[in-house]
Amino acid sequence: MAIPILSGKNQEAKEYFQKLTTENWQDFCKSEERLGVLKERDFLQVTPSGDILLMYLEAEDINKVFEAFAASKEPFDVYIKQEVQKFTGVDFNQSNSEPLPQLLLTYK
Repeated sequence: MAIPILSGKNQEAKEYFQKLTTENWQDFCKSEERLGVLKERDFLQVTPSGDILLMYLEAEDINKVFEAFAASKEPFDVYIKQEVQKFTGVDFNQSNSEPLPQLLLTYK
């Protein structure tokens, strides 16, 4: 999934992920397990037309993960949704009517 980062919010995104991987790591892992995420990797892609948050997630049912995350009222999930919205503008509380990204290629 590719999500544009709001103009001027690049540093805020970096700080959020730094905090997530240090002081909030255990809560993040519990959230991922509860939601059914098997693997997640997040990247910052700097482009001439604006920076992008690239999110790679693996799950048995990725649609269920996004539905459960949107509906979650767990305090840490609410925190994640609020923080990510600050630098992307995306409201993960809303079930997205847009289709998820389409897989075009897999290489192992």
